Amino acid sequence: MNLKRHLTISLLGLMVVASSASAQGLGSASYRASVITPQGSNDSTFLPVPTNVSYSYNGSNGPGNPYSYTGQASAGGGRVPIADIDGAGSGSLGSFTGPVAEARVLYGYRVMPLAGSTRTSVPLLITIIGDAHITGTGQFPRAIALAESIVRRPGTSSILVGAVASAQLDTVVMNTQDSFNQTISTVVSVGLTGTVELRARGEVFANAEVSATADPIIVIDPDATYEENGQTYFYANEFEIEYSDTIVQWTPCPADLTGDGALDFFDVSAFLSAYNAGDYIADYTGDAEFSFFDVSAFLGYFGAGCP
Repeated sequence: MNLKRHLTISLLGLMVVASSASAQGLGSASYRASVITPQGSNDSTFLPVPTNVSYSYNGSNGPGNPYSYTGQASAGGGRVPIADIDGAGSGSLGSFTGPVAEARVLYGYRVMPLAGSTRTSVPLLITIIGDAHITGTGQFPRAIALAESIVRRPGTSSILVGAVASAQLDTVVMNTQDSFNQTISTVVSVGLTGTVELRARGEVFANAEVSATADPIIVIDPDATYEENGQTYFYANEFEIEYSDTIVQWTPCPADLTGDGALDFFDVSAFLSAYNAGDYIADYTGDAEFSFFDVSAFLGYFGAGCP
């Protein structure tokens, strides 16, 4: 039996769902998901663990015409910290405000030495990705959607990189899709805490579907080096990025859970242990659940190999 087939069978046998997270020294991340309709709302408020909510509304507008709405919001952690929403409405609410789905994620990060290096600053690569999308599904569609990502410099409130994707569809504006994908190279101080803020929001007034998502990737520049005591060192080998609880450091080889640069039985064993313990290192989808989708994601990364 080959390793991948054996891994698939072993992982499908795991049905443990847990909510514990391993401490990483920066306190808890904050997650909020909410859906608000004329009929009521479902709001998780800010929680220290990933969360998601949904809500459906069926009613009528002022003149008595039927209107329905279904929406959901997800604020996720794990290996994919992400704010994500989607919603769909049919009919016209006949109002200046519509049902809203919103997700927010707030967490901290910092760079720390692994082997006692005396360097006081480290080069990072930061990528922020966001998308806002609207599709009209009937006559006179009206909706708005936005995605926002902000990464602040450690030790200050200044923004290192930030962007907003905003889509709007109505009788005047027909901007149905907007996105951003930005990468910056920057240098930050060691030991200081920075923050990441993610937000996705959608509002439907009439006959439309909305979706929005925002997520970041922060890594130590893998090609950057420095000289110390006559030797050359790679920053990525001497420092690591720590995050708030329930956020897991992204790596260029996500299936390499042992960090030795190779994919083998020991990475499989590490995933099985983390999955069974409900450790967020195994939450590859970032949805606060441990399911077949995390298994499938791990298998995909494992099969792709390390770069």
